[in-house]
Amino acid sequence: MEHQFAVHTNRLCKEFYGKNVLNRLEMKVKQGEIYGILGVNGAGKTTLLKLMAGLLEPTEGGAYVLAKNAWTQRDQVLGNIGSLIEVPYFYEHLNAAHNLSIHLRYMGMDADISKALERVGLGDVGDKPVSKFSLGMRQRLGIARSMIHSPKVLLLDEPINGLDPVAIKEMRDLFISLKNQGVTILLSSHILSEVIQTVERVAVIANGTLTLEANVKDLIVEHENNLEDFLIEKMRGGKL
Repeated sequence: MEHQFAVHTNRLCKEFYGKNVLNRLEMKVKQGEIYGILGVNGAGKTTLLKLMAGLLEPTEGGAYVLAKNAWTQRDQVLGNIGSLIEVPYFYEHLNAAHNLSIHLRYMGMDADISKALERVGLGDVGDKPVSKFSLGMRQRLGIARSMIHSPKVLLLDEPINGLDPVAIKEMRDLFISLKNQGVTILLSSHILSEVIQTVERVAVIANGTLTLEANVKDLIVEHENNLEDFLIEKMRGGKL
């Protein structure tokens, strides 16, 4: 039954100016798992996450979050998802805490802002305006904003962009901690090594179609000596 999945798509298509960006995509994400979406730049990863977040209307088919249509029932979906899609934008003259406070007011929710900032390594930024933040700090704040209202599903588009190796490890540990609390995480990336270390199942999208969906542990066993080459071939369009 589809309601057993936290997120699923049904023959999902998205067209821009007569060009198919996603073509009849079928994807099922189990509740409480970390699911990776791999693909080169322009493969359709960001478009897919926007459709799941209810930010775009499908051309055909549908994307569903907790059994709700992400587009036609997006008001019911909004409170259950957190997202970091493309470059995060903030009120530049305000500090991190004020930015999160505004987000919570918009969501009509309350949460521990200090705890959220601590969890992403921004507990000591004080009144420093976001305009003074590095790229990595902005990315951390974007992750904090996506999860501060305790969503059931996180949609993260290139979440480690701009992070140094220490911060990447910290975020990986955070994602695993959230997963252990029952949060479902969809994580898109073009960085093979990080996805393989973090996710349980992985999908590869090339030219808007699914070229692979598999359990990561199985892939490691089956392609022990050539996993990177195998995944790159799928990212280039090698079929299932």
